[in-house]
Amino acid sequence: MKKNIDFKIIISVITFLFLKSVSYAQLDYSKLEGIKSKITIVKEYSFVNVYDYNFNSNGKDSLLVQTLNDNSLEAAISKKYAPKFINNTKDSISFSVKLLSRLIIDVDNKRHYFVSYKASDNNVKMISNFLNNGVDFIESTSSNSEIELLKSILKNSNAYLLFKFYNKRKSKNYPVVDELKGTTKNEQGFLDIKKLAQVLEENKASLAKYLDE
Repeated sequence: MKKNIDFKIIISVITFLFLKSVSYAQLDYSKLEGIKSKITIVKEYSFVNVYDYNFNSNGKDSLLVQTLNDNSLEAAISKKYAPKFINNTKDSISFSVKLLSRLIIDVDNKRHYFVSYKASDNNVKMISNFLNNGVDFIESTSSNSEIELLKSILKNSNAYLLFKFYNKRKSKNYPVVDELKGTTKNEQGFLDIKKLAQVLEENKASLAKYLDE
């Protein structure tokens, strides 16, 4: 059953295309667009956008099964695994990368693109951080405490779970989140990334059932 999501934090506009160079369907990720959300954290970020691949492109099109030749963020991820896609054919997919969530956030005047995903050969959740140079997405090799906190948050959650922690309203389907969300916010009621990262790490076993990955 699909979740009924009616909040701005998650984009629901998807354009499906058939790539001319292949014989099986693959999403044209270069067409994905984001909007500015209303999440406020202790440090007020000028831009925050969260995208849920599972909800918006569930099934075949949430998978990378080939190297993409455009300049999209997802193409940059696919190129990391180009050698492993070589043996894929229309009738036999031996390797794939499942896209999970995307977090776009401005840190120190730079727009960071965090993506969580799993490769089919190890099924371990990976987090990559990319920057855009105006043409291409380049994986960032630098880090700091703030970036590590954001990577930790995405590793232990997903787009939908983040919204549940942010949302003030309680949900009968998320009793564990309702119990914990008060400990993730500051006195003004805004999410505190340090508190959120700690709560997600310490309670990842009880929260795992909400990830549905």
